Amino acid sequence: DKSIEVTDAGLLIHRYHFPTLKSRLIAWEDVEWVTIGEATQLNWLHVCDIGPWYYRNGVWVWWNLKCRSLNRRDGGAWRFRNIASIRRTTVIVKTRGSKLAAGAYVHRPDEAAPLIRRMVDRHSSASLAQ
Repeated sequence: DKSIEVTDAGLLIHRYHFPTLKSRLIAWEDVEWVTIGEATQLNWLHVCDIGPWYYRNGVWVWWNLKCRSLNRRDGGAWRFRNIASIRRTTVIVKTRGSKLAAGAYVHRPDEAAPLIRRMVDRHSSASLAQ
């Protein structure tokens, strides 16, 4: 995926750190919970193209660089995306001991979700929101 990679060591989120846009590796052992797709229950107040944004229950999400609110269809004009489309292509990872979770856009959520679930299941101390 262009925005994330599932590895044995952890979840690698590309274009994460600002302003360098370096990647961030979150070790599976550090994952408290992961929420994917519709389970994120995002609304327009949660959407941000980079940087921190409040999520819920005292948790903030630091988003990787990705224009979530706009997309270009078939090389044509830029259009606003609907919130359901944004929800389907989102992953949020909460790390232990932090009020800051990592958020990323997922290009192929149907492929990424099972891989992430498999890795979370291997590390039983983490949980996955269904």
